[in-house]
Amino acid sequence: MSELTFTDLEIIQGDVKVVWEWIGEGWSGDYNEKDLQDSPLLRFSCFRRVSGVWEEVDDGSYCTRLPLSTLPEHLEMAANSIIDAVNSSWPKRRLEELSWLCPKDFEHVLRAL
Repeated sequence: MSELTFTDLEIIQGDVKVVWEWIGEGWSGDYNEKDLQDSPLLRFSCFRRVSGVWEEVDDGSYCTRLPLSTLPEHLEMAANSIIDAVNSSWPKRRLEELSWLCPKDFEHVLRAL
């Protein structure tokens, strides 16, 4: 059994912070390395700075379709969209939509290189 690791990545813009983390999730709940169809998936969690203290955003933490191997640059790009969602009029709906992020969402970036 190999041990998977991921160093949490924090992106802060103003008073909003997005944290990318891996907490052991896969396609059907907990990641199962014995299931060849499963993949370790990343989660994002959102926070707002209130009076100097980071507080979780209600309904602001979602597992995505992004694997552990997602490039940090792509996570930073995704975080920008997540931060925009947190600052929008309908953050819960927008954040739910962003939970569907997947590697294909970055293909246009790879083609531009």
